[in-house]
Amino acid sequence: MANKSEEIKARYGNPFDVLKVVERAAAQGYESLSEDDLFMCKWVGLYTHRHEKDYFMLRTKQPNGFVSPEQLDTVADITEKQNKGYADITTRQDFQLHWIHYTEAVAIIQRLQSVGISTLGACGDIMRNVVGCPVAGVDQEELLDASPVARRVSDFFLGKREYANLPRKYKISLSGCKTQCVHPEIQCVSFVGASRRVNGQTDVGFDLRVGGGLSTQAFLSQRLNAFVTPDDVVEVLRHITEIWRDTPEYREKRHHARIKYLIHDWGAAKFRQVLEERLGRALDDAPADFQDPPETY
Repeated sequence: MANKSEEIKARYGNPFDVLKVVERAAAQGYESLSEDDLFMCKWVGLYTHRHEKDYFMLRTKQPNGFVSPEQLDTVADITEKQNKGYADITTRQDFQLHWIHYTEAVAIIQRLQSVGISTLGACGDIMRNVVGCPVAGVDQEELLDASPVARRVSDFFLGKREYANLPRKYKISLSGCKTQCVHPEIQCVSFVGASRRVNGQTDVGFDLRVGGGLSTQAFLSQRLNAFVTPDDVVEVLRHITEIWRDTPEYREKRHHARIKYLIHDWGAAKFRQVLEERLGRALDDAPADFQDPPETY
């Protein structure tokens, strides 16, 4: 097996089973959680606190950054009564709740679930929260409202074991706005709003990009020169995810386990070829006149 993290995942099997272990620990004590358990807690949104034993940080998933009044009230109530009065709002459009005592973690997760907030896959080697334009649906200049597509993507992958053991974290963006506010150049996979003319009519969809990421070695995403319709996004993304999941050499070194390295090694042309082979069809080419918007600050 490639590295310690891969060994832990192989021993554990279904990563979502860790929630039962956390529930059992509420009765048996924090010490009953093994190193493997604490590593796998991330798959249900729980991170250990570095200097505070018995406590977790809990991260939610809010596809496209959307939150209902009921959800916001629930997060606020948990925060005020159990989390010292404040929560984080992250750059990936999640909430983070600190000082979650291990005896209360499962109950808090269940309360969030009761108002439609999931924590599954908010951390770990899995698809993270799908980010989108925060004013999707109300931006008068957007090419299309991509928020329903972001929701479909999130719902398709959420809680599925076959997509819960990726080489590393996996970040997706979907936006139909003209300013590219979700920074597609630094996402693992990004769908950027684009339009084309078909039989005299304007057709809207997405320009597809892969392989972005920051950290200690930054790469900008590469265009595949492909146009993807809203109806095809889930299928295309599923195959992209499976290509990366099923390429074993990117599990050997933890620091070399992001999809950006695969794209850097293969190049955009080879990756598109492999993707089309898996799809069983050719992708439509992106419009020849497609241009990125000017830089905005």
